[in-house]
Amino acid sequence: KKTDYMKLLADGVHPNTQGHELMYKLVWEKIQLFPSLRT
Repeated sequence: KKTDYMKLLADGVHPNTQGHELMYKLVWEKIQLFPSLRT
């Protein structure tokens, strides 16, 4: 699971539209799971 996260992180660093979209979704899911992070 951690390797998947690192792959998404690596993809997000490069000018890869799909990578950025995946990173955005991943971060957004984390925000939804932890409402306290919205502040």
